[in-house]
Amino acid sequence: MQQEDGGFPVGRIVHYWSRQFQEAMQIYSVEFPADSRLSVATIRTLLKGGQYQLFVTHEEGTVLGFALIWISRHPALSIWITLPFDRSRRDEVSARFCIAG
Repeated sequence: MQQEDGGFPVGRIVHYWSRQFQEAMQIYSVEFPADSRLSVATIRTLLKGGQYQLFVTHEEGTVLGFALIWISRHPALSIWITLPFDRSRRDEVSARFCIAG
């Protein structure tokens, strides 16, 4: 999916061993202290169970940032739990990345 304003493409990750998943988890491990983040194995379990969805924004195939979203059992509610970006591109990406629901 391409953003209307010329932003970066956004896509949902459904293959939890893919290169894009690995790149998102690399950003996650850099941006959050070890004592405040879930393990990658736990994230995979939550994604496989359908409790969470993972979206990434990328440029030319390289992941720049991601959103790990909790899916509520109540259809009108979804909560963003994290939205980190690659530090070298943070200002550019965060200004242009959003998912409208």
